[in-house]
Amino acid sequence: MPEIPEIEILRRECQEKLAGKRVAALVARPSIKHRLGTEQACGALVGMRVSGAGRRGKMLILRFDDRLAMVVHLMLRGQALLLPDNGFDFAVSPVGVIFDDKTRLEFRQVGLRIPQLVVKEGLDALPEIARLGVDALSPDLTLERFLSMLEGRRGAIKALLMDQGVIAGLGNTYTNEILFAAHVHPERDIRTLNPEEIEAIHRSILPILQRGIELGGSSAESFLHLDGSPGHFHEHAYVFRREGQPCRQCGAIIQRTEVGGRSAFFCPKCQR
Repeated sequence: MPEIPEIEILRRECQEKLAGKRVAALVARPSIKHRLGTEQACGALVGMRVSGAGRRGKMLILRFDDRLAMVVHLMLRGQALLLPDNGFDFAVSPVGVIFDDKTRLEFRQVGLRIPQLVVKEGLDALPEIARLGVDALSPDLTLERFLSMLEGRRGAIKALLMDQGVIAGLGNTYTNEILFAAHVHPERDIRTLNPEEIEAIHRSILPILQRGIELGGSSAESFLHLDGSPGHFHEHAYVFRREGQPCRQCGAIIQRTEVGGRSAFFCPKCQR
């Protein structure tokens, strides 16, 4: 699933390549068009210009004339692509926006979380956004706040890092790498972590996410940039999907377990 680095990359690319474009049409598979938003909102979008792009956790937000917002969740394998407008295949892309410069932004494999159109004032009240915790890239995620999040909790630390209601934007790829950087085993119970380990986890979050952005995101699944090119973070991962391979730091063999129903990769020597 695309996480903060991938969505932040798309946000920046949308800001750069879409801002100022005027909407010529909003197209959607007939069976789901009613789920985009009200008929009034869908109709009002035509003629508006893209005024900017934002992000909340793993959700991409496009703003139109600073009046309407389109909220997109790419789910497990979703993609957002900017292409020449030469027709729409609803079997591939259920939703898209056509611009008056003969380009189109289409969303592929977004599943049940198709884009939603909301008025700007209603954005924070959208249930998918209202329930999010602090953004993992936000300066509000201080060590003090992180400590308070862990206080009184139990269970595997990896599961907590992936809880969107606690910290928004982290998923399976980057939590594996964060915990490796902190030398903390993904199955460690939160109650057993000492202050130094908690600080190490917190200290690892920002650099790992920034590295993900610098390397163009992870295309281990299906993430692509707006122009269709892949990212390369997964090629440089220390533990993610490297089961059976030697640790890049100590040479021990990377192992895999499950935490909360998701794969967890770790080095048995670096992460005791």
